[in-house]
Amino acid sequence: MRRITRFRPTPATVVATIALLVALAGTGTAAVALVPRNSVGSEQVINGSLRSKDFRDGVLPGPASALTRSIAGPVVLQFSKSASPSASSASVASLAVDDPGTYLIWAKARFAASETELACDLIAGTQSDTSAATLPRPLGPLAAATATLSHLVVQRFTAPGTVDLKCSVGTGTGEVVARDITIVAMRIATPSGS
Repeated sequence: MRRITRFRPTPATVVATIALLVALAGTGTAAVALVPRNSVGSEQVINGSLRSKDFRDGVLPGPASALTRSIAGPVVLQFSKSASPSASSASVASLAVDDPGTYLIWAKARFAASETELACDLIAGTQSDTSAATLPRPLGPLAAATATLSHLVVQRFTAPGTVDLKCSVGTGTGEVVARDITIVAMRIATPSGS
C-alpha cells in the first residue's frame, strides 16, 4: 500500500505566494482609491502644491463663490408725475453680500411700459453702471413696449454690503413692469498685492 504524504510547501513557495498576495492587494487598493479614472481628490493634494499650470484653461484656481437673486416678477414700479427724476427712483431688486472680497456683479431685467424713458443703475459700493431705454408707444391698446437692460460692475467689498438695482423714469408717467430680474455677484480671485 502506498503511503500518502502531506504536502509541505518549500520556503521558496511560501515567499512567492506572499509576494503575489502583496502585489495584488496593492494594485487593488490603487484602483479603488482613484475612481473615476485619472481623478485626484482633495485628500490626495497637499495644500499649496498646485500651480496655475496644473489647471486646464477656463478653470479658476482658488476660492470662487457666487451669490444670486432672481425674481420672475412682475414687479410693478409706480412713478409720480410731480416727483423730480432723482426722487422718482424705485428699487427693483437687492442682493446682500456678506463676505468681503472682490466681486464681478452682473444684473439684467426686462421692462414693459408705454411711451416712457427709463434709466436703471446697478449700484455696488462705490461702483455703478447705468443703462437706459426709450420705450415707444405700443401698437395696440393692450400691448406694451419692452426693453431688456443689462449692467456689469466690479466692486471690492471690505465689509458686508448690498448690491441694488434702481430705476427711474425721465419722461412719462404710470407704471413700469419689471420681469425676469437677475443679479449675480461672483467672487473673483485677485492677484496678491492688488
